[in-house]
Amino acid sequence: MAQFDASKLRTLIENRAMSQVELARDSGVSRATIAKLMNGSATRVHDGTIERLSRALGVSAETLDANNVQTSYLRALAEQHKYVDLTGLGIINPGDPVSLDDGFVSLNFQLLHDDKDVEHCEHLRGKKPESYPIEDVMARSTRMFILGDPGSGKTTALRHLARHHATRSLPNQGENLVPIFVRLAEWAVQLADDEGVDVLQAALGQLCVPEPTATREWLERETRKGNVLLLLDGLDEAVDPDDSSLLIEKIRSFVGENRQTRVIITSRPIGFQNPELGAGFSTYSVDRWTMDHIRRFAEKWCSFRHGHPPRGSCTRCARKLESIRVAIVDNERIRSLASNPMMLTILCQLHDAGASLPQRRIQLYEKIVEALLFSWEEKKQGALRGTPERKLTLDDRDVRWVLQSIALDMQRRNWTLVPRWWALDRTAAFLREELGYESDKARGHAEALLRSLHERSAMLVERGPETYGFQHLAFQEYFAARAILEEEDPIKSLRDYFYHPRWREVVRLVAADLDRRRAPQLIRTILDDPDPTGQFLQRGLLLTLGCLADGAPCHHGELLKEIKESTIELGSSRRLGIAMAALESLGQMKSSRLNEFAEHAVKDMLARSGDHLEFLECLDLRLASVQHGFGKEESESSQNADDEAWKTPVVQVRLNEEHSITLAQHPRPSDPAWRKKVLEQFQVDPSEHVREMCALHLGRAAQRDKVIRSALISALVDEKST
Repeated sequence: MAQFDASKLRTLIENRAMSQVELARDSGVSRATIAKLMNGSATRVHDGTIERLSRALGVSAETLDANNVQTSYLRALAEQHKYVDLTGLGIINPGDPVSLDDGFVSLNFQLLHDDKDVEHCEHLRGKKPESYPIEDVMARSTRMFILGDPGSGKTTALRHLARHHATRSLPNQGENLVPIFVRLAEWAVQLADDEGVDVLQAALGQLCVPEPTATREWLERETRKGNVLLLLDGLDEAVDPDDSSLLIEKIRSFVGENRQTRVIITSRPIGFQNPELGAGFSTYSVDRWTMDHIRRFAEKWCSFRHGHPPRGSCTRCARKLESIRVAIVDNERIRSLASNPMMLTILCQLHDAGASLPQRRIQLYEKIVEALLFSWEEKKQGALRGTPERKLTLDDRDVRWVLQSIALDMQRRNWTLVPRWWALDRTAAFLREELGYESDKARGHAEALLRSLHERSAMLVERGPETYGFQHLAFQEYFAARAILEEEDPIKSLRDYFYHPRWREVVRLVAADLDRRRAPQLIRTILDDPDPTGQFLQRGLLLTLGCLADGAPCHHGELLKEIKESTIELGSSRRLGIAMAALESLGQMKSSRLNEFAEHAVKDMLARSGDHLEFLECLDLRLASVQHGFGKEESESSQNADDEAWKTPVVQVRLNEEHSITLAQHPRPSDPAWRKKVLEQFQVDPSEHVREMCALHLGRAAQRDKVIRSALISALVDEKST
């Protein structure tokens, strides 16, 4: 059933000088029904009736729908976000499109900052925040920033929300929020041409709807009613600082005028400045995928590649899933890459193709580029004779050089999008100056190459009218790193960008592929941070650990000793966030030749913390180390030795497959009687491991309850328990 617009029917009949008898004859709808519709006595009409009438009148069915504007907008938005976006990932033969409804694996989010509840922002003390599914996040916060590393799934999560709310808000599907989705990089381009473009114009400019003016008016009405969910993707991808400032001002103006509107804004964490938008925004970070997420994705991947929805009865999919488990999940080094959704997608694709799986990110990107260029070359050869791209004499190596030149220039200018004319000029100049093309031919080849890269391989994508960017920022960073590696002195070329937030990935990729002589030189230069603020924040040490985690060769004994000693010193610092970041990089070294280095550094760091930090802070560090794979053997032996204690109804602890510790708490952990029972268990249980878990639970309560805190401290007098 649809909401029928009688006035439009009368207007169409009058304009066509058509009688009701003729309409009944041509449409097959009875004269009595048409008369009722013309009189406006029927407002809800079967879809089939509207379809027959519209066909007879020569218009679309939506024309006679009273909710035409709403329906057109929501259907267009739902269609735009219908499929998982696999372009730009090196997938040569993607098969049937993967539905976002069925292929989406949900993410969890950690609360980093809440303007309304600062007390619960544990990250301010370096503590690991609680993790929430998206439903809980939206119930808790009406306005939020979502921060995530490249490929962490934040854009896909936003697209999934847009489609979910668009389909739920269609007429007859129930009431829900009206989603408005805007890619901020494209809005920035629009603002560069016209500073008056507001968020609704930007959204409609990125979506094809038949009646944009009427659609805008409807969106304005829904916004005033507080019935809108505004989804803004990629705050970190503004074209340049000026555009970013204007962008922030436009967002601030909109959210200030429409305080009931729900808003979600995504960004990378590196360089995020927590802009003041004049309304309480909470900040969340995207959790890395767990083993359960990886398994669920692999199950869906196998099913869709086999051409059917996920089900447990397919033996072929079961065999494929087992193969992925052996190749990816059971390989600790590769599994560390698989916790990133984009990386896992690529790994599964490479596994499908029978390729050996790389264990370092830069090798993974290299395989993707190989696949993309292979695809580009095939499609170029298949182009029609006489077309400009068929006449291209560039080979895949030449194309790499062109992309490296463009990427490095964009990176140095702090750009993520470029006008088409700039990309064309830059490419033509490279063909002339670096590859020896004659001036009159360079321009034509540049035109053909850009068109081919855009249309045939998706390496470069059109982000707006006459505006291009790399399919994913990670690939701009990869090509920029490759360009740096081919320069005479890569260390000198990078020196000015070591600590720039947008160059962090480039520095790590370069370090990972330098030879064994120059990599230690780069690491030494990074460690010698001349900025006192940088020294205080240990940014040189953290970047160095990241480089080592990515596979940077460093076999210099004295240098490694210095890095290890600096890492151990973090155990005596009250800035736990820095130690937590170091633990993440050290955890990524466990399956490399630096495993022993990482194990000893963590062990000594934890020992140092016992002499300098409070008990709860030491406990946080120890639990974080277990979550990153350290101390697994000790935890398992403790569990086996105290088997009976683990079965107590008061507190149960288990070590799951990720080596993280989970406390099975009472349904009402805030109940004073429950806390008393846990405290009693802590005092009588000889198992240090169970006592540690009790202390963790009680410690959080002790921050708000002086009685609990006093009892806990008195119980910790025993030297062994600490």
